[in-house]
Amino acid sequence: MNDEVVVLDDGFVLQQLTRPANMRELAPSSRREDEERARHASLQEHVKKCLELFDQHRGFHYAASPKPNPESRLLRRGLDIVGLTLGFESALDLLERVIESDWLAHVDLRKEKRYRDHITHPVRVTAIGWWLLHRADEFLIRQMADHYRQATAPYLRAHRIDLGDTGWTTLVACAWLAAGLLHDSAYPFEYHLRAGAQLQEADALRLIAAHPESFKRRGAARVVLDRLGGSWLQQQKLGISERLAALPGKKFKHSHALLGALVHTASTPDPLASLRGLVRQLAARAILTHHDSDDQAIASDPLAHLLFVADNLQFWGRPFVHTSPDPSGGHALRTLVECRRVELEPRGEGYLARLVMTAEKDDMAILKDPPYAWKFEEFCKPNRRLEALLAKREGLPTIELTHEECIRPQEFRDYMGS
Repeated sequence: MNDEVVVLDDGFVLQQLTRPANMRELAPSSRREDEERARHASLQEHVKKCLELFDQHRGFHYAASPKPNPESRLLRRGLDIVGLTLGFESALDLLERVIESDWLAHVDLRKEKRYRDHITHPVRVTAIGWWLLHRADEFLIRQMADHYRQATAPYLRAHRIDLGDTGWTTLVACAWLAAGLLHDSAYPFEYHLRAGAQLQEADALRLIAAHPESFKRRGAARVVLDRLGGSWLQQQKLGISERLAALPGKKFKHSHALLGALVHTASTPDPLASLRGLVRQLAARAILTHHDSDDQAIASDPLAHLLFVADNLQFWGRPFVHTSPDPSGGHALRTLVECRRVELEPRGEGYLARLVMTAEKDDMAILKDPPYAWKFEEFCKPNRRLEALLAKREGLPTIELTHEECIRPQEFRDYMGS
C-alpha cells in the first residue's frame, strides 16, 4: 500500500531524471579518445545552442524578469539524455526545430483553443514514465523486459543482433527515454503541413526524406517505407501506408505521431538491425500510436501504453500564450499556466490525483470565457479513458482523476462553477 503523497512538479522531474542522465552511452562506438572528446564537445555546443534559443523565446515573454528561466534546467536534462545517454545526435537537430517553432505556433497557428507547450512537456512526461517503471520494486520494467525479450526474439535471431552485455531492463529504460523525450519532436512537420491548405495534396514524407532527388524518382513514401523493409516496426502491422494515405483527409491532425515514428527509424544514421536501431524501433512503435483513438492499438504494446498514460498525466506547467487587445491598438501577449503541480494522494492501492490550479482571478476569468471555456466535465472526458487504461495493465497504479475533489483550490472550482 502507498503511504506517501507523490508531488508531480519540476523538482520531481529533475530528481527522476538524474539517474538516466548519468547512464553510460547506449552502445558506444569504438571512437578514439580524442574523437570522443571532440564529439562530446560538439554535442554540448549543440545543447548550448538549443538552450540559448529557448531562453531567447521565453525571454521575449518574460522580459520583465531578470531571473534565468528555471525550465532551462529541465530542457538541458532532456537534451543531455538524447545526445549523451542515447547517442541520438541527429535527434538534436529536430529538437532545435521544435524550440524554434513551438513558441511561434502559440501565436501564429490561431488554434481555436489554447496551444500548449511541447518543449519541456516531453521531459516531464519522461520523468512520470521513469517513476512508474521503477516504483513498486521495479515490477513494471521487469515485466516489460520479459515482454520485449519474447516479442523481439525472432527478429534478433533473423538479423543476428547481439545485445552484448546490455540487459533487457536497460534496453527498455533506453527505449522509454527515447519514446518520452521524442514523442512530440515531429511537431514542426505537422505545423508545416497544417499551415498551408495548398500542401494537403503534397507528399508528407518529403519533409523527412533524406535526399530530395529520391522522391522525384520513386516518391518519398516509397523511399521511407523501403528503409523499414524487414524491420521489427514493420512487422507490427500498424498500417503505416494506410496511415500516411489518411493524413490529408484528417488535415494532418496528429501527423507528428506517425512522422515522428518514421523520422527516428527510417531517416536515421543507425542501422535498424543493431542495438541502437532496436531501441529506436521500440520507441517508434509507442510514438506512432500515442494519439490513436483505438485503445487496443495502445494497450497491446507496453511502451505505447506507458506513453499514453504519462503523456496524459502531465498536467502541470504547460504554458500557453493568451493574446489580448493592447491600448496602443496592437496585441499584448502573456503566458498563462492552468495547473501548478499535481499531488498524488495515496488511496487504497492507488492514488487520488489533486491538481493544484491557478488561484489568480485574472487567469480564472480568461480560462472561464471563450475560446478556452474551461469546464470540469470537459476535463473529465479524456481522464475517464486514462483511468480505464491505467486499470488495463498490471504494474500501473489506479489514479482517480474525475472527482470534484481532484481540483484545488476550492476557489478555482467555485469560480469555474459560478
